[in-house]
Amino acid sequence: MPPLLHTVIIPNNPSAILHMDTVNDYLHKELQAGRMSGPFSHEEVELILHGPFQSSPLIVAIQPQQPGTPDKCHVCCHLSKATKNCVSVNSHIHKEDFPTRFDIASKVAEMVSV
Repeated sequence: MPPLLHTVIIPNNPSAILHMDTVNDYLHKELQAGRMSGPFSHEEVELILHGPFQSSPLIVAIQPQQPGTPDKCHVCCHLSKATKNCVSVNSHIHKEDFPTRFDIASKVAEMVSV
């Protein structure tokens, strides 16, 4: 990524507000597992990181289940979200350096078992 000249905080997707309990559970689990720390204020993060930062929004993806079974909710960090004033984090990735190909499960299993 190029150097950031100012902090960019993209607001969370409305789905995060609709499913705030799911988001709070996710954040609590990440904190407990040691994969996350905080919460920190905007100013505290700039002090910790010694400068500006870009924060991508959270989104809650809903995965419908079988009839009678509650939907599954997945909290995701939307790294492809951009605004009119800010490009997405993913836009800085050179796709040719990270080729991705999708295939049937048996072929993928064969590739990774070699």
